[in-house]
Amino acid sequence: MHSYGLRSAALDAPARDRLNFRRVELLRDVLDEYGLDEMKVWITEFGWNDHPRWAGAVSPAQRVINTLDAFRWADAQWPWLAAQCLWVFRYPTPANSYPDGFVLATTDFDLKPLYFALQTYATGSAP
Repeated sequence: MHSYGLRSAALDAPARDRLNFRRVELLRDVLDEYGLDEMKVWITEFGWNDHPRWAGAVSPAQRVINTLDAFRWADAQWPWLAAQCLWVFRYPTPANSYPDGFVLATTDFDLKPLYFALQTYATGSAP
């Protein structure tokens, strides 16, 4: 599954009429309806974009908040989730467009604020 947040906060309730991070809960409901409640799910792409010129973007600070909230929510609320993978660490060349707003590191390996927030979170010292 893909679970992009777009301009919605990570904790916004799932909705059938718009894409947001928690919309995967609606897809999970379908699995449950068909008796597949033991099936684990992988989110192979998720995240928020902080490209300054894209209408679907959030600020870099909001991107950090949303991403950490998403990991915390999934850990606490989704026992059926096997993996949650951010899109994307780095592109080999700059896109010079909105896709660059998803990266954790630029093509020159300059690390974005989200990288450091995730590093702190992964070591168990995040606020």
